[in-house]
Amino acid sequence: MAPNDEFYELNVGNILGGKFPELFNKAIQQLIDNMRDVNTPADSVRKIKFEFTFKPTDDRQTAAVLLATTLKLASMEPCAGTVYVSKAEGSLKAYTRDIRQEIMFDEKAASTKQ
Repeated sequence: MAPNDEFYELNVGNILGGKFPELFNKAIQQLIDNMRDVNTPADSVRKIKFEFTFKPTDDRQTAAVLLATTLKLASMEPCAGTVYVSKAEGSLKAYTRDIRQEIMFDEKAASTKQ
């Protein structure tokens, strides 16, 4: 019985046990998610690279196949802010606001109430 050439002949749908379409779909979804992320630059180029490596055996009858997928996605947009560092009780702590200002204004508010 001869094998069905359509079933056994290598193609992108059956290489690596059919994993390539699955990996393609996963990579394209990551690219789309990154493209739609408002925290990334809209005009950044995104890339997907699929690299198939074939290593033949000594008798050249078979080959081991490796598929490496590389994604180049846009990085997150930089954002800037400020943190305030203060030493309290012998250790350094970071704050989102300058606590010295709040203490100063709290003291002024307390003194005007008197």
